Amino acid sequence: MQAFRKLLRQGAAARRAFDKVVEQQIRRQVNQYCADKRLQFPQFSGTKSVSEFSWSEMVTKLRTAAPTFYAAVRGAMPMKIVSDNEKFT
Repeated sequence: MQAFRKLLRQGAAARRAFDKVVEQQIRRQVNQYCADKRLQFPQFSGTKSVSEFSWSEMVTKLRTAAPTFYAAVRGAMPMKIVSDNEKFT
């Protein structure tokens, strides 16, 4: 973690390069996730399918299949939301 912080302090070009690498990694992970039919988001077809939806299971799948994307989204959330939602995962 310290190595990344040190790298990012090297200037604007280092920050842009880091952002580009993260962007490419997230794009690749999301594309792979969307292409994998086993991991698709559920299709809701009524109240029963909605009531059977498991948010915890969906977050676990995303955390496993797209860890950089998950970390970026989680990092963008206020800590209050993160801590409140961790109760459900």
